[in-house]
Amino acid sequence: MLKREISSVSTGRIGYLMMKPAIRNFKKRTDYDEYGGAPLLGINGTSIISHGRSSSKAIKNALRVAADYAAKKVYKAISIDIESDLQTRQDSLA
Repeated sequence: MLKREISSVSTGRIGYLMMKPAIRNFKKRTDYDEYGGAPLLGINGTSIISHGRSSSKAIKNALRVAADYAAKKVYKAISIDIESDLQTRQDSLA
C-alpha cells in the first residue's frame, strides 16, 4: 500500500528511489522469516518457538537463532537478571 501511494505522486517516485535501501532494510528487520521464532522463557535452557506454518527460511533462521542463544547461554543471563531483580525488590521491601 505504501509503495502504491508513493508511486501515485511524481515526486514520490524520486523519493522512493532514494529511500529504497532503507525500506528494504526495514522490511528485513521486521520480517518474521528472518528470525524464525521467539525465545520461550521459563525453561532452563534454550527453546525457540515458531509458527506452525513457518517457511523453510523461517525454520532455518530459528535453528540459527537457537544455536546462537545456546552458545551465548542467554537463558543463564536471563536467570541471573531475574534473580538479581528479585533480590533487589526483596531488599527494598525489608
